[in-house]
Amino acid sequence: TWQQELSVTHGKLGGLAQASGDLARAQEHRAKGFAIMETLVAQDPRNPTWQRELAVARAALADLAQAGGDTERAVQLYEQVLEIMETLAARDPRNVEWQRELGFTHHRLGHLAMATGDLEQARERYRKYLAVLQVLTAQDPRNAQWRMELGLSQGSLGDVALAIGDLEQAREHLENFFTVMDTLAAEDPRNAVLQQYLGASHNRLGCLAEATGDLERAREHHGKSFAIAETL
Repeated sequence: TWQQELSVTHGKLGGLAQASGDLARAQEHRAKGFAIMETLVAQDPRNPTWQRELAVARAALADLAQAGGDTERAVQLYEQVLEIMETLAARDPRNVEWQRELGFTHHRLGHLAMATGDLEQARERYRKYLAVLQVLTAQDPRNAQWRMELGLSQGSLGDVALAIGDLEQAREHLENFFTVMDTLAAEDPRNAVLQQYLGASHNRLGCLAEATGDLERAREHHGKSFAIAETL
């Protein structure tokens, strides 16, 4: 409908404003786009397309709140997004995009929990994200995007474990992160994003080695991370 298209247009204008640093203008456009989707959902509450678009509009407001330093508001909005995506994903478990968006919402809430220092909450959210991606990759083992996100979720869990001081868990997750990125980077050696993530996995393993006192291994991993960065 034209109302949905108008909402999408406001979303795009909000994204451009946010990218240029004009958070006030971004807020104006994001809020207008969100209000339109709220009206459409109120008119047809069971329309899954409207529900999903409402979740997208709310997530954009959450990202904007975080950019403005209002982490509490961002968490509140993402929890509302999570409620919508849980409903949609339960309604159609075979819709992989909805399942992935459900997982990614947990991922965003995990990042917000990390930002506020709630490490156990972050770990719980990242575990739920990992669980979704494990299901998706099992269904489509050759999907490079799912595999990459699976690796990143392992990296996030490794970061939390390292911050908590759970070095065994950190090792398990960070080695999994490295294995996924090493495999993907070998399959697509010209992909700069994969090379960047491979470098990041070496850097994380270097930090872990430092935490365990293995300075030789730390130098080895940090050296490999630096070598990759130089080629990018």
